[in-house]
Amino acid sequence: MGGVEYIGKISLTVLCTHLYSLETMGSYFNGILYKTNLNGNSRVWIYILLEVFFAIFAAIVVEILKKIMGPVNDKLRKKSLKRDVYSYCGRDAAVDVAKGIFIISMLVGHFTINNMLRRVIYSCHMTAFIFFSGYFYKKSCNLWETVKHVMRNVLFPYVIFVAGVIVINYNNLNIAYIKEVFIKYLIGMSFSKKVFSEVSSVGPVYFILMLFIIRLTYLVVDYVIKNERYKWLVIACISIFGMVLGEKGFWLPWSIDIACYAMVFYQLGVYFRKYDLLSKVKSSHILYFILTPIWVYMIYSGSMELAVRNYGQYGLVIIGSAAGVLSIYQLSSYISDKMPVLKEVLRMAGESSMLVLMIHTLIGSEIGTVVSCRFDSRYIPYLICTVVLQIVLSWLVKKALGAFRLTI
Repeated sequence: MGGVEYIGKISLTVLCTHLYSLETMGSYFNGILYKTNLNGNSRVWIYILLEVFFAIFAAIVVEILKKIMGPVNDKLRKKSLKRDVYSYCGRDAAVDVAKGIFIISMLVGHFTINNMLRRVIYSCHMTAFIFFSGYFYKKSCNLWETVKHVMRNVLFPYVIFVAGVIVINYNNLNIAYIKEVFIKYLIGMSFSKKVFSEVSSVGPVYFILMLFIIRLTYLVVDYVIKNERYKWLVIACISIFGMVLGEKGFWLPWSIDIACYAMVFYQLGVYFRKYDLLSKVKSSHILYFILTPIWVYMIYSGSMELAVRNYGQYGLVIIGSAAGVLSIYQLSSYISDKMPVLKEVLRMAGESSMLVLMIHTLIGSEIGTVVSCRFDSRYIPYLICTVVLQIVLSWLVKKALGAFRLTI
């Protein structure tokens, strides 16, 4: 097969590698050209040739890797299916894959990125974890035992996180510092406005405390109210109340106002589990063409960002965010069925999501500083390396802890 014909055959891969080159390789190509002392049209043409050669060479490498990975994918698919049967007792692997996508999105969202990409990420990445938490909700006959279970699975990781903060800052240990840490993490503000304005934010781990409030509140509602319609009505009232609190500037400790607003996503998760709706979403591919436009319209209408209480249009945002979660779940189902390598990587991230959140808050900036010694922080290689290091470190910590199940 001729060279040009082969390039035409892999043209889609060439396009992808070219787009990657445009985003990442500019500083390196300019560095090469700087050493040549070329100027004017000669410099421009050499730069174009470098772009073209890189895109073609990278595409050929990708195609070779695809051929090599074919048999590996088949073996991993078989092993993955066995793992699902024997280790997960029927648990939907696509949920963990989706959580992996969303926790990686959270990490990416904390970098300096394009504003539209940020709106896409913040439109549903936190609500997804609330939705899936509700999806796995199980009502127990013993209320106190359920409360203890929630405290062990949500507050215990938060206590470990605070201990990690103190250990990392051991050089600053004194009575005043310990008092400051105790007050800050006891109050647990995401951000402040009209109340506790002098207390600094606890960072992304505000989500842990918020999730505790959501679970505890829903537990009480579920035990007190038996009728499903009344339950939906109460949840809707709590959600609207939380939205009003946030919009009026009453941003409360443990993000109670956000927790009230987000209760509706938890209830949606419970509802989807009760009527086995995720399996219907997975099998009905036509839903993709319904859900995605709704999600896109919600994003372009203002999107949502929980931490800063940007709630947009109440009904539209809830429907749009849920549509985004379900769209990503459909993608996760495809990955789970067709792409075993990527499935295992994303599932690893999803299973370690609580630890990823904690490690990102604890030492994310330090990891970024180390990576910046090799990569420019303005470009994608820096972002990729920083994200991968945080996920791998979280997975290693999870393996080391072993006995603890620290997942959202």
